[in-house]
Amino acid sequence: MGDYIQTHLGLTQYQITETEFGIIPMTSYPFAQNNTPLVTHIGMAGGAVKASSGYAFDRIQVHSDAIAQCILNGEAPGRASRVFKRRHQLYDATLLQVLDKKRYRGADFFLTLFQRNPASRVFDFLNEETTLWEEVQLMAGSPKHIFAWSMGERVVKG
Repeated sequence: MGDYIQTHLGLTQYQITETEFGIIPMTSYPFAQNNTPLVTHIGMAGGAVKASSGYAFDRIQVHSDAIAQCILNGEAPGRASRVFKRRHQLYDATLLQVLDKKRYRGADFFLTLFQRNPASRVFDFLNEETTLWEEVQLMAGSPKHIFAWSMGERVVKG
């Protein structure tokens, strides 16, 4: 971390007072199946944390808004999970498969993703707000054969 601060920010006089740590819950478990007619989970328990990256803040806001809209429309609040797009769930499950099978390093994947794409596109992707064309552009730098093989495994598994 110190090398990064000195090299990229040009700072030599600084003090690290705290270091963040934690475990990103990377799973494609279908959390929405745990909802009941009387209980709709939000946040991690509601499946709002992005399976492949742990990205959550905006997703939780969108999911909570969708729950409120369902209630206002007289629909079951559990239907709010439809705000999470199926193709993005497939992308997440595919990346998790690649990582689990150790076919490609996660650090390398995310480094390449940010190096070859504007940050705004990456964050739009994490928020599931990209078009199919933007997703093709994002994935252009990844080893396609590895991801295609793993996506095929996910599709066959169901």
